[in-house]
Amino acid sequence: MTLIIISKLVSGQYSYPSWSTGKKYCLCSQVMGDKTEVSYTITSTSGSVIRKVSRLFPSSILLTTQLSWCLGFYKGEGVSSIRSHSYKRFRITNKNSDDLLFFMKTLSDSGLFYFGKVSPFKIEIHHSSKPSFEVVTYWSRLLPVSSQ
Repeated sequence: MTLIIISKLVSGQYSYPSWSTGKKYCLCSQVMGDKTEVSYTITSTSGSVIRKVSRLFPSSILLTTQLSWCLGFYKGEGVSSIRSHSYKRFRITNKNSDDLLFFMKTLSDSGLFYFGKVSPFKIEIHHSSKPSFEVVTYWSRLLPVSSQ
């Protein structure tokens, strides 16, 4: 197991390119107890601050066998176009509810992602042979999501 310090991980790194301008922004981090705020500041051409974008992460993450599995699972089953325009979306495709539940629980336990706190949290179901209400009912029983 390896302990990953978030402030060290983002040091010297840049954001993904802006959708509208293609510009990248230098990431900054500020440790606040057991949390680390990772942010970047968007400025105008004259240098004035337009807005600050930030998110709280745990100050450190223990890279366990389970979390390593999740990273590999996401690499194989997750969105494949993260370098283009999908970095604001978190997508994964799989039909095995046990794997999805393990993935969701492990990311929540690591402090990287809290599925219950994402608003709006949506699950998109692709199916062709069953009525929609049956499919929604089935998945809402297996995963910690509402059928609404």
